[in-house]
Amino acid sequence: MIETFRSDLRTERDFIEWASRAAYGDFCVYHEGHLSADRVNNKDLDGLANTVALLAVTQFVHSTQARIDEVRGRAYMATRSGRGYVPQGLLSGKITSGDYQFLAAIADKDRGISAVRIIRGLLGEGADQNAIRVLDQLAEKGLVARDTVYGWEVTTEARLLMT
Repeated sequence: MIETFRSDLRTERDFIEWASRAAYGDFCVYHEGHLSADRVNNKDLDGLANTVALLAVTQFVHSTQARIDEVRGRAYMATRSGRGYVPQGLLSGKITSGDYQFLAAIADKDRGISAVRIIRGLLGEGADQNAIRVLDQLAEKGLVARDTVYGWEVTTEARLLMT
């Protein structure tokens, strides 16, 4: 059994603030338990876990886990890597890791595939209405716009926020 400490990080914003101050090798335990089950009904934990995953993809942190015991599950940790980047929009709070995921998928889609279909696939739901709601929310933030030829496109501002 390993001894762990629980950080005070509770939200995506808390993690971004920690990550922006962390030096190479600094680490935090952002969750203890069973992450996949615990995040289902906890929106803050889900956003936090998505943010850790995104910053692992951008190589800003290394995401690891260690088994604590049968009952308490695992300790989920993020360690500052010393390289990589945090997208500017996350630092400024203008976009969330969820927004980033949707925007990246729209930006990378083939021209012949609709943004509604892409978002529906990310949501894991069959209803177009939910995907349209996400696109409308992104449009309200000025992150996507309707293109008369190709449907929804990521705006120039959103592309800058993703860097």
